[in-house]
Amino acid sequence: MIGIVLKEGIKVEVSKKMEKWAAQELQYADLGDTRRKKRQQFSF
Repeated sequence: MIGIVLKEGIKVEVSKKMEKWAAQELQYADLGDTRRKKRQQFSF
């Protein structure tokens, strides 16, 4: 029983971290896109 409860608790923690991480990744992806577009203009 304890093992199942622990696994469920870990799942919840991981999903929370994944949500946080995914949100950060989206923010960085937006930043990366703008930087990449600027870099493409200069790289000839």
